[in-house]
Parts: sequence; C-alpha cells; structure tokens
Amino acid sequence: KHILSVKKADGNYDKHKCRLVLCGHKGFMIAGKHYQETYSATVDTATSKLIQVLALIYGWDRGSWDVDTAYLQSDSEFCTQIAMRYPKGWELESANGQPLFACLRKNLYGHPEASRNWTKTLFSWIEKFFSTGGWTVKQSHTDPALWILTSPDNHLVLLVCYSDDIDAVGELTSDIQYVQEEFHKRFGVT
Repeated sequence: KHILSVKKADGNYDKHKCRLVLCGHKGFMIAGKHYQETYSATVDTATSKLIQVLALIYGWDRGSWDVDTAYLQSDSEFCTQIAMRYPKGWELESANGQPLFACLRKNLYGHPEASRNWTKTLFSWIEKFFSTGGWTVKQSHTDPALWILTSPDNHLVLLVCYSDDIDAVGELTSDIQYVQEEFHKRFGVT
C-alpha cells in the first residue's frame, strides 16, 4: 500500500511524503523461501548513552542526520524478484483481465530483509570509504553499530547507526561536517 502524509515543521507546511510499503508479508512470505535472515545491527542504548556522556565530559561536538530513502539504496540480495500487488488505485490488468504484479528489485519498507540489506550496504560503505585518504576506521566488537573513525590529523569521530539515522560525536566540528558531507554525497541526507 502507499501512504501519503504531509510533514510539517513548526506547524507550517513543509512537504508531502509518500511511502510505498510492502504489506502482508507475514502471511505470504516464507522464511527460507522468500527471505533468509532478518537480523540487522542497531546501536545498543547503553552505547548511545555512553557516547553522549563522552561528548559532554570532553566537550566534543555533535552531529546527526537521516539518510534519505535508505532502504531503496540497497539491492534485495537473496530474493531479487518479489512479486507485489500494485497499490489501490494504481492496479494494472493484462489483456485477458488478470491482475498484474510489480517485480521488486530494490528493498522496500515491509520486506523482512530490507533493514538487514540496508545495514550491510551502509556498513560496507563506511568500512571502505573511511579506510582511505588518511582516515582509519574500526567497527566496535561489542556493538557493531558503533564505528570509531580517526581523521588524518588523528582526531576521533564516533558514529552510531540507528538504521537510517546517524549520530556522530567528535573532537572537531570540521571532521563531523566532513563525515556528514561524505554521507550526503553517497546517500543523500537531511
């Protein structure tokens, strides 16, 4: 189904938002046949709180951003062909009157593996991109949604990932801005 809403900032009109959501997967999609794994790493609450406390204690700067249409930025890995009925009002029929279905090749909200595929895309990019240009990157062993970046000037930036929301704390505002700009170049962020 598709969902249309009006997003408002401070009570004023901001923008229309339409989201296409895959519905009814629990009754029709079978684990092992239509999807394999659904686990997706997201930051632990204790890690998130610790990062904020470190920022306060050391006087570090903070940044946060949201990745635009995150799930659509990664391909559907296991099931490259998922049949979906067209949303109400958009239905199509074949010449003989049978309903036609859309064949999905991208992740879509509502698919059991969508979050997992997005997280794999995001984490792979973080690891590859921030291993170049003098930056170093390390993924936490205890919380895989925490990334420790070191700038070419040896300053820390800590990233925590909540699906499509990214929070960063670091020693320098310029490093956080650089990281956010690179996210924007690759994925688009708000």
